[in-house]
Amino acid sequence: MLEKIQNDLKTAMKKKDELTVLTLRQFIASLKNAQIAKKDELNETEIGSLALNEIKKRKDAIELYKQGKRSDLVEKEEKEIKILENYAPKLLDETKLGEIVEKTINELNATPANFGKVMGQVMQQTKGKADGTIVSEIVKQKLGI
Repeated sequence: MLEKIQNDLKTAMKKKDELTVLTLRQFIASLKNAQIAKKDELNETEIGSLALNEIKKRKDAIELYKQGKRSDLVEKEEKEIKILENYAPKLLDETKLGEIVEKTINELNATPANFGKVMGQVMQQTKGKADGTIVSEIVKQKLGI
């Protein structure tokens, strides 16, 4: 996967696509930092997880830019998200997540007080395949919170 990212970086450099070059360089830097922290090569799952983290950072930035009425920066961040989505794992859709949440609630005989337990179980089952905020919304909806 790292080779694919580096090849995409070379291609973007040849095309003189500055935004893609910048985004991929930042992503490679975060991958290298994670590699150093782990003291070992990263596997596909870890790279996908880091891609999701980078996407989340940009989504958070978009919210702040919208509050500051900076539509130019919002547009830039959205383009960066599109680039990074090529390296992120495919996320589960909401119906599949709903089924997993429902099953977990039934297994635990959960009540609204067990929100944390349900979230922990679901996030463990969907590791790297679901956005935590979406899972949280679904769990709250199913528990009636």
